[in-house]
Amino acid sequence: MNCDSNNNSEFNTNLIKCLRDYLKIECQILLSSELEKDNLLKGSDQVIQINRILGSSHYVNLMGGANLYKESQFTECGLELSFIQSVDNVCSHFSEPFCCYLSIIDTLMLYPLDEIRSLIKNYCLIKQDSVL
Repeated sequence: MNCDSNNNSEFNTNLIKCLRDYLKIECQILLSSELEKDNLLKGSDQVIQINRILGSSHYVNLMGGANLYKESQFTECGLELSFIQSVDNVCSHFSEPFCCYLSIIDTLMLYPLDEIRSLIKNYCLIKQDSVL
């Protein structure tokens, strides 16, 4: 977590990269601020443009975005839209197991690395009409 910057965005980017490396996740991390794009675009228009620039065919967002985006707008632009949802995980580290959606910090404190690597693969992609 060594970060020589006081900038919140730079700190968070550094933290995400540290987590990626620690969890041995193979992925490229791009900052939208470093892409040549129309910075006047907002919301779904900006997301769609970024996906076009990157040559994407499928955009996956957190569940909270289900109320922000219209699937038809993405489909019209040739993009599939899905929302990611964690599958219930039972925490067995306690006397009474319970279902929980843990933050990454909680997960890092409770589980060994090999278990965390399994847990982060435990999700499903949901279409918008199944969410609303």
